[in-house]
Amino acid sequence: MNTTDFRSHVYAYYTEHQRDLPWRHQPTLYRVCVSEFMLQQTQVSRVINYFNSFIKTFPSFDALHYTSLSEVLRAWQGLGYNRRAKYLWETAHYFVTQPPTKQYTTAELVQLPGIGKGTAGAIIAYAYNLPTTFIETNIRTVYLHHFFSKKPSVPDAAILPLLEKTIDRENPREWYWALMDYGTYLKQQGIHNRSSAHYSKQSKFEGSLRQVRGHIMSYLLNQPIPVSLSHLCTALPYPKSNIQKALNHLVQEGLASKNNKGNYCCI
Repeated sequence: MNTTDFRSHVYAYYTEHQRDLPWRHQPTLYRVCVSEFMLQQTQVSRVINYFNSFIKTFPSFDALHYTSLSEVLRAWQGLGYNRRAKYLWETAHYFVTQPPTKQYTTAELVQLPGIGKGTAGAIIAYAYNLPTTFIETNIRTVYLHHFFSKKPSVPDAAILPLLEKTIDRENPREWYWALMDYGTYLKQQGIHNRSSAHYSKQSKFEGSLRQVRGHIMSYLLNQPIPVSLSHLCTALPYPKSNIQKALNHLVQEGLASKNNKGNYCCI
């Protein structure tokens, strides 16, 4: 399939099956940032309700800036990877200090917490409708399927020139939405990224440190006063060593704090 036919093929699928996602209705910088942070390592179906609720509670960067981290974490509760909420809250502090009409570059965005090249590219494409190139899992799936179907260990560096060649420069935002929706469809058909050089199977959540961290955060957010390690060990169904390790990580990351009595609470 040549690149012209490829673009037509992707758009044909999108015309018939495009998803009605809330962050696409008004792709402002703020709404795009919230959706991109939420979508990191999380399925769209899980994000939709959280996004709608979060935007209602915090409708702007200003609203995030003037609230506490604990309130942001409460709104994020259940979505997982709580560091993302903290990073989003921290980026809000930066954005409110800048001119409201400022248009950011990739180089500027990647300096902010929680924003890598992929997220920065997505923000620029969706918020500004500019033809930047970025790769994430669905996009990778589409290009691997159509241009590298029989090749193993394909690096993103091999995909980027094709992405650059096929991008719709008149409406890159719509093109990336089309790629995302088509990539989701391919995955539902059992077509995945295993031929990518960057592929790695996600570790099990059940019994993992991620699960312990999430459970601790949920518990601390609902406690009116700091609690001790022994209290947590009684309240949560995990070994003491795992709870202590998770607490250490949470404190190091600024998601929890330990007072001079050795008790823990959320920031």
